[in-house]
Amino acid sequence: MLAGKRPSYQSEDHLKSALTWLAATTLAAFVVILAAVACGFDVSFAARESALAAGVIGGTAAAAVLSRGLLPRISTALGSFSALTFVGAAGGAMSMVGQMFALPLADDALAAADKLIGLETVDVVRLVVQFPGAPVMLAMLYELSVPLIFLSVLALACLGRHQRVWELCAAFGFCLLVATLISMLFPAAGPYEFWGIADKYGSQLPRGAGVYFLKDLHALRGASRLLIDPIHPKGLVTFPSFHTAMALMTAAAWRTDRYLRGPMIIWNAGVILSAVPIGGHYVVDIIGGAAVWFVIFRFGPKWNLAIRAPWLRRIVAQPA
Repeated sequence: MLAGKRPSYQSEDHLKSALTWLAATTLAAFVVILAAVACGFDVSFAARESALAAGVIGGTAAAAVLSRGLLPRISTALGSFSALTFVGAAGGAMSMVGQMFALPLADDALAAADKLIGLETVDVVRLVVQFPGAPVMLAMLYELSVPLIFLSVLALACLGRHQRVWELCAAFGFCLLVATLISMLFPAAGPYEFWGIADKYGSQLPRGAGVYFLKDLHALRGASRLLIDPIHPKGLVTFPSFHTAMALMTAAAWRTDRYLRGPMIIWNAGVILSAVPIGGHYVVDIIGGAAVWFVIFRFGPKWNLAIRAPWLRRIVAQPA
């Protein structure tokens, strides 16, 4: 049946965790924007796009609350879509505004870390371009990593796996918050600019590979005004790699599915590999992104804030 069974106590804990990191990301974005305004930056939101985003996010959230008793699976699908969209918009706004402070670039330290590891971005790129078609395939995996998150929560919700849905939403919120804050405090242009990799291998890679974000990054670092479009947020995270965290959280969400577990592991392993030649990351960024995800995967449910307000308790689906 479409309605299925109601979420369990465990899925309620993961829902609390997702709400916690949604609230934390919203608060962090508000503080960063407020700090930018206090420093004299002109930060505003595009009226039409903001109204449209608010309508979509608010509408799906309201529908999720209203349908939670009758259609729990539909409620979970709508609620998770609303949560992911809102967190993504808040994280994107915070990422853009954070770069306006133009803090010193951390490329020297990240490049030194790669040397210490013994594996650098140029080594990975050199390996990838040796295989015909590999760069294009990796570019496809990289671009589809965000849509795959949304498809996963919708599919898992329709299957009645509420715990996995909210676990994935909580991981998304936490990892985006941590990655955005770290990249704001320790921004980096990436190895393609630092080592000049684009000059050597750019012709063998898809257009924009490793450098697609540099124009926006440098423009924001010298900007005094910013008009935020919440429908098209720009992620400017180098360390830690958020794409790596997304790949791991997506694969983990399907870890108990006997049919999709293997394909998801293979697909998202490709996403992690693509983060270096296509995303323009240092190798240490990948390690950092994996570490951030592991923290929320291992300890996340224990950190959720106790939701005691009656109106918030009604939002959380009660067990049968």
